[in-house]
Amino acid sequence: MHTPALKSRLSQLSTVVAALRLEQGDRQHLGAMILRLHRGRWPLMRCLAMREVGGVLYEAVRWRRCRAPSFGVVTWRADGLGLSWQPAPTGKAAIAVLRSLR
Repeated sequence: MHTPALKSRLSQLSTVVAALRLEQGDRQHLGAMILRLHRGRWPLMRCLAMREVGGVLYEAVRWRRCRAPSFGVVTWRADGLGLSWQPAPTGKAAIAVLRSLR
């Protein structure tokens, strides 16, 4: 069963996906992929922060289902067919990298 904090985080992610217009047109696959990797019975990642820079979507994440905490910055492909990531030592470091993007 979901805790209230988890439900709140998931609803915030849905709001972000809607605000970035990831549910419409060409970016529909991207929005679906983001929600699929963050939701469900075994989500793969937890969103720490998300930002769009120059039409490219970046996200600071905590990888789930790992023995030790693992963080990184994910770059989402605009076609919704993939992603790439850059590892970070801590969540704060991942957020700092995200904020430094221009």
